[in-house]
Amino acid sequence: MADKRIVLWDNVKFFLILLVVVGHLADVNVERSQLFKGVFLMIYAFHMPLFFFISGLFHKNTKIKEKVVSYLALYLILKIVFFFVRIVNGGEPSFKVLTEDGLPWFMFTMAFFVGITYVLRDMDKRYLLVISILLGLFSGYDKEIGKYLVESRNIVFYPFYLAGTMVGKEKLEGIIKNPKWKIAGWVVMLGWCGLCLMYTDRLYILRHLFTGQNAFNSEIYSVGFIYRGITYVITAVVGFAFMLLAPTRSLGKISEFGTRTLQIYFWHHIIVLLLQGQGIYVKFFSHALYMKAAWLLLSIPITLLVAWKPFRHPVDWILLPIRKKESS
Repeated sequence: MADKRIVLWDNVKFFLILLVVVGHLADVNVERSQLFKGVFLMIYAFHMPLFFFISGLFHKNTKIKEKVVSYLALYLILKIVFFFVRIVNGGEPSFKVLTEDGLPWFMFTMAFFVGITYVLRDMDKRYLLVISILLGLFSGYDKEIGKYLVESRNIVFYPFYLAGTMVGKEKLEGIIKNPKWKIAGWVVMLGWCGLCLMYTDRLYILRHLFTGQNAFNSEIYSVGFIYRGITYVITAVVGFAFMLLAPTRSLGKISEFGTRTLQIYFWHHIIVLLLQGQGIYVKFFSHALYMKAAWLLLSIPITLLVAWKPFRHPVDWILLPIRKKESS
């Protein structure tokens, strides 16, 4: 029998995927706006690591081959789609099978995390967590680790997935549902947002670390492991605060759409890139602060549109072997 869905996690995932869309709308024009830089820092500090943590919470050592192949299939198909989007936008066609710094990286990394966690299933997870954190702290010194096989992100973000497999869902849900923790969540989230908007330029040095795909730059190279450690702490604290603020009751369609985050992830950036490629931001949204805010608010209709059932393909079809087995 399939596990009963906990609406809390569907709510968390919906608001996380909404932030993913906001983050990509900010990122495509981040060099044009101080606001976008601040929003980028706010979101990228925790949104993907938290997705990995939640995925780890629900990790099961079953149907591993099907899961790995399904994620790799999504990775390949999305790369092919982006190949044609570049052509539509007037860019040079480019296709590298095993090198990725665009959106498909998440699919490849999920395949890797599912597979490696299964392979290491009999080892002491506390030991593995320490080793994975140390690898993350020092991997930035090796400039050979990069976008090939999504190596850098696999190393940097794996501690969050592994930590998710180690945490008891019931205990965590109890903390999140305790109203006393909500105040702490608001303090942390508002504080982090305020810091990102007020001290954008000072904090922007962390950008290349939050993305997880870069070696340490020259500004921090000698103490890069310390900066990586700082970003790990920020990610953990802000991510936990975000979970504390999640609604615990059903939000109707919002909660339902939280079950379709992979579908939303697959489709949304295609729309973002097409809007960007046709110059929509420059033509209509770049002239005033309130219009830049309106550009970011496009995330809401985009998210709701691609959460609609007609967009469930090809994701549902590719994941069908997994879902059939898990529901049996």
